[in-house]
Amino acid sequence: MKYINDGDLEFIMGKYHDPGKPFDPLHRFVCREDIFDKSTGLSPAIIKERILENDAANAGRSRILRKTDASVFVLDNTRILVSEHDYFPAVQCIDRTVGKTLVKMWQKETESLFFPETAEEIALLDRTGAASVYPDYDHSVPVWARILGLGFEGIRAEAEGLRRRLSGTAGITEKQDAFFEAVDREYSAVLRLIRRLSALAESEEKRNAPSSEKTDGTTPDSKLHELGKELLTVSAGPPKTFYGALLVIYIYFVVCEHIDGLQTRSLSGLDRTLLPFYRRDLARGVPEEKLRTY
Repeated sequence: MKYINDGDLEFIMGKYHDPGKPFDPLHRFVCREDIFDKSTGLSPAIIKERILENDAANAGRSRILRKTDASVFVLDNTRILVSEHDYFPAVQCIDRTVGKTLVKMWQKETESLFFPETAEEIALLDRTGAASVYPDYDHSVPVWARILGLGFEGIRAEAEGLRRRLSGTAGITEKQDAFFEAVDREYSAVLRLIRRLSALAESEEKRNAPSSEKTDGTTPDSKLHELGKELLTVSAGPPKTFYGALLVIYIYFVVCEHIDGLQTRSLSGLDRTLLPFYRRDLARGVPEEKLRTY
């Protein structure tokens, strides 16, 4: 059975790559300008400018918080996209914006400080695409069971509780406090992004189908309707459905890999991670054919 139609596939293939241009493996993360509504946020170029301007004004702060400031700015201002062709939303800034601004700047500072004699050779290798040489501390494998068990709000709340506990007992160091502040601010921004996406899905559903009520007064199934509803659920707590779990994995990956710049080297052991959600949906009457469409 075919689970995706040709129109949907064409849209999905063009979300993050321009099918009208040759694929460039050295610049494979494309912020498409033509498919995102300008009213939903700022352009990637302006976001990068603002990140550098804001950082220059706060150069004396902890780098933990400076990087958080940049990630939060992207999350709050990136243009977003939802469509009846796709169960998953899109964000425009997927070219590792924070990494290409602040982290790249700090990386060069590190190279010049610790091995200045090879800094130009490293830059040449990078420019030509021969190799990328850099202090590699940005690969990660998320603990997906905890992420799906707690949800974004649960992780934020857990960190807030640990911060209070440390502050009230043995005391908290300046670095620890900066870490907990960063967690709180960034996860709060992720939740705002999810609510923005949910509101956009709701408004797009109404705009695309203003007279879509069934004769019994209910709303027919649509990708936008399901997306808006599931996004609201995962903005308040952990996912409850197979689709909700997929959305959490997708959003976490996009934020971590493409916005925050911490490479995410695993989408989990999908069979073990998702099977409980899959079985629960089947038990409550969701057809297996429906689950396979996600």
